[in-house]
Amino acid sequence: MKTLIGTCQTHDLTPVMGKLCFPEKGMDAFRGEACLAVLSDSLPLSEESTVVGTILLSDLAVPATYPCPFLRLPSLSSEHHGKIALLDPQSGTLFISPDLSTLDRYTQALCSACLDSPSASRRSWVIHTPEEIARRDADGWLLELTAPPDQNAEEFYYEQYCDAADRAMGTPIAAVVNLAADRAPEQTREQIRALLRGAVYGRFSLLLRGILSPDGLRLGLEEVHRAFCELESEGRECNGYLPRGILIDTPMSLVCELSPMGLDLIALDLPRLLPLLTGSHRSMDERLLQGILPLLGRMTERYGKQKKIAILSLSDLSNVFCKELRSMGTEEIYWQD
Repeated sequence: MKTLIGTCQTHDLTPVMGKLCFPEKGMDAFRGEACLAVLSDSLPLSEESTVVGTILLSDLAVPATYPCPFLRLPSLSSEHHGKIALLDPQSGTLFISPDLSTLDRYTQALCSACLDSPSASRRSWVIHTPEEIARRDADGWLLELTAPPDQNAEEFYYEQYCDAADRAMGTPIAAVVNLAADRAPEQTREQIRALLRGAVYGRFSLLLRGILSPDGLRLGLEEVHRAFCELESEGRECNGYLPRGILIDTPMSLVCELSPMGLDLIALDLPRLLPLLTGSHRSMDERLLQGILPLLGRMTERYGKQKKIAILSLSDLSNVFCKELRSMGTEEIYWQD
């Protein structure tokens, strides 16, 4: 690890991390990745939405309103082009190829900044195609793929998951598999096989939708295990150890006495669940909200050790939901347009 001390002049003291990019060497090679642009002399910075921080060399002037943290250094060799670096604006330090202890401090500082901020610039989003990953920055993705063509369903899903992993570049992806009764079992099996294969290339987890009974949950988890054993016997590369969970999206799945054994995640799909609980598709008022949330808390108490996540729509009451859900132990919230 190489450490350089400089001067930061920015109101944003949140650490940022990305690849060091010298514009004269070309920033296009890192398109889609977080970049720390290194500017010297009179070289202008091109419009790059992926620039999270800037290193200013020599005596370049700083605009009055700057979109990201910057650090002024006397010099920096272009041999570091493309290397991972961490910019800590608070200490005015640039860490090139940071070690594990530095990365750990960075993660803790970043988490604290996100928790203290009333509206973090990065959110987790619900998407239906891998292409949507390139349209916005995010902390995570909940991917529910649309129906594939009639033939080669497994290969269709596999290509989609590989594409999503490539675009996410390490960002977590929760993949939804629908176990609804009106869906052919063969299609479900092919999607699970495809996910286990694609999970080799990204940070995937599995969410089962359509679990309405203990037997349904047991059969769903057995299907995942069976798919893993099949792939292993075929000698195909796969990841059978990705986290597994269920999506609660109907009153039946909410009140059903499901065993938490074998589950790592519990997800509340509130845009689907709340209208079914209240009988209304309109935005909920405060009184109705206060009546529903304690019910949700009681029904999910049995999943004490499982990580809890929730899906919210971008409605007027989303911020209220977010605060209340956090108090119930919800660790991640995914937003749906």
